[in-house]
Amino acid sequence: FMTTKVAVSGANFGIAETGTLAVVESEGNGRMCLTLPETLITVMGIEKVLPSHQDLEVFFQLLPRSSTGERMNPYTSLWTGVTEGDGPQEFHLVLLDNGRTAALADKIGREALHCIRCSA
Repeated sequence: FMTTKVAVSGANFGIAETGTLAVVESEGNGRMCLTLPETLITVMGIEKVLPSHQDLEVFFQLLPRSSTGERMNPYTSLWTGVTEGDGPQEFHLVLLDNGRTAALADKIGREALHCIRCSA
């Protein structure tokens, strides 16, 4: 794990205006995945894309309260691409549709996309 060349991660949110990924966790394993490998591949559903950093505020309050009953998560990482000599030197983002655009077009299906997977 500590010497892996490639890691695959998820992301809680993505920011459209900057390409930033937000990973919220309680153990720190995700942070190691974001910093140790040479190549990082992140897989994320399209419903997790938010317009701007400003939109993160409400989700950063809702997610820990609903998932673990805490005021905030111990580890919140914001990652915006490659920095020479620090962390992964190659990055790939896979955005999954998996029928989400069809659900978005459906009045009832759209409600399911409001779920932030907080485990509540």
